[in-house]
Amino acid sequence: MDNSEELITKTQAALSGSEEVKAAGVFALADDYKAIAVGGATTSLLMPSHSPLGAGLEAGATIEGTRQVMAAKEGVTARMLVAVTEGTIFVFGLGLTGTDPQDKLFEFDRETTEVVIKKWGLSRHLNITEEGSEKTLKLTGDTMKHSASGAGDRRVLAELAS
Repeated sequence: MDNSEELITKTQAALSGSEEVKAAGVFALADDYKAIAVGGATTSLLMPSHSPLGAGLEAGATIEGTRQVMAAKEGVTARMLVAVTEGTIFVFGLGLTGTDPQDKLFEFDRETTEVVIKKWGLSRHLNITEEGSEKTLKLTGDTMKHSASGAGDRRVLAELAS
């Protein structure tokens, strides 16, 4: 299911039509694997599970809990809507579900922003750093063909790579 046009429309409305949105996609804050490992070890020690189902639920809860804590620490949401225009990269907060843009979290000038895209399995890590400032954002995007967010993320990555 390709929802990239829907994302563009929603972002265009959030920007009040001030700039033409070329691409929009849903990205996640890049995981902190050390924090997830510490959280997993702590969970295993405090609440050991004796079943595969329980262990799986604990692991999932640990990962999601770590994501929420890291997002709060960074002052962002765990999921974000990234929109690209000719001159700007906009980042809006998203809830745990849905694709309605919340508060605008970041606005990067494309002329003065370094974008690094790295392959990570079927995903891509997207690092956005504004030159001359401390403003950096590390995200993970989905590039799978049949996922709900894959098409939008691929469009954003292609636009930023051009």
